Amino acid sequence: MKKINLLKPFLLFSLLAVLMTLAACNNPVGNNSSNPETKKYTIWLDRSTYTQFKEVFKNRLEDGDFIQLEFNAEQWNAISKVLPDKDKDMWTESQIMKWLKSEEFGDTEATKQAKWLITHEHVCIVSRTGDIVSYLYKQ
Repeated sequence: MKKINLLKPFLLFSLLAVLMTLAACNNPVGNNSSNPETKKYTIWLDRSTYTQFKEVFKNRLEDGDFIQLEFNAEQWNAISKVLPDKDKDMWTESQIMKWLKSEEFGDTEATKQAKWLITHEHVCIVSRTGDIVSYLYKQ
């Protein structure tokens, strides 16, 4: 009678079972109920002078005011072609809030505008402070 060595097949099977179990978990490090994954949004930032804004938009924007712009898919395709990759970023809602507050939005208005931004596609907030006009585009 021939002796069969089952140690190697047993170890190989055990390793395979462990790997399959780990793959099935699909639980990234740090992603648990106390630290959920934070949703990120694709944004672009831009600035211009107020004179440039008036030339492009053919409209006025009072100092300290802002406007919301919403684009359809065709408009967004045209706009997104000229938005440079160097100005593109991925931001969380809290980063959007921080930008809005840096643009002189109060807490209530910043919260309202952040909610509007994250619930709409292809939008822009244009804000004027003095001679500087700031743009936050969101895909």
